Formats: sequence, C-alpha cells, structure tokens
Amino acid sequence: MRRAIIATLILLMGCAPSHGYLEPEEPPAELVESAIIRTPTPLLKDGRDSIVIKTIDGKPPTFLEYKWVVEPGDHELEIQVELKHDSRFSTDRTFHTRVLRKLPVTVEPDREYLVDAEENETGLFIWVTDIESKTVIAGEAPPHPLSAK
Repeated sequence: MRRAIIATLILLMGCAPSHGYLEPEEPPAELVESAIIRTPTPLLKDGRDSIVIKTIDGKPPTFLEYKWVVEPGDHELEIQVELKHDSRFSTDRTFHTRVLRKLPVTVEPDREYLVDAEENETGLFIWVTDIESKTVIAGEAPPHPLSAK
C-alpha cells in the first residue's frame, strides 16, 4: 500500500507544471500604465453628501463605485452628486441637490485623481483634481471652497 501511494505521488509530481500556481505573472502592459480616479467617501463629506462615478466611458463599475483603475488618456465620467443642505428657517428640514453630469477628463499614467463637488451661493461645482499636484484637470472648482480640501 505504501509503495502505491509513493508511486502515485511521483506520477502526480511529473504531471505538475514546472512553475507553482502562486508565482506572480507579469501583468498586462495596460494595467502597468494606469491611473486611479476616485471620489471622497461619504464619511469624508460628513456622511451627508454623496459623489459617485456611475460610469466611465459608458461602462459601470466592476467592483467599487468610489475607486477606478483606468488606462491613461481621454475618458468620459458620468458623476452622480447628492448634496444635502439644512434649511435656514427650520432645524427639522433638509434640502437635497441631485445631479447626474458627464465630465470629460484626460488622465496620465501613475497618477491619482479625485472627483469632488460643492454647492455654494454662486452655484454647483464639480471638478477633478490631480491629488499630487493639486491641479484641477477637469470641470470647475469653486473660486473659494467652503470646506478645506
């Protein structure tokens, strides 16, 4: 019996591939040259506001709605924004601003971008910022943001 088990193990080892299944494979080139586009989580917006990327280039997210890995180049973001405002006249009333807007953007490899939105007395602003350089690359940021960015 022992010889049969050893013979079976030797036979199975001969059929195994020459490399282990856990060895990393070289990733495709399009994933090596990529950018990240994300939105602030609701916790960073005091749990009241929601900014979600619904689609990029017409395609819905495959995993997370707040963080996307994309190829460098031109893309079209479809952004859903819901901002909540307290009433100046009543403490028990909240008003909502809901918008679904498309925004063209060009991203570079190895960069991370943040999609943000804010509404103030002059209007609703939706923009994309390069996180490292703090440069607005798409849309329009408010002239004087109400919150610290």
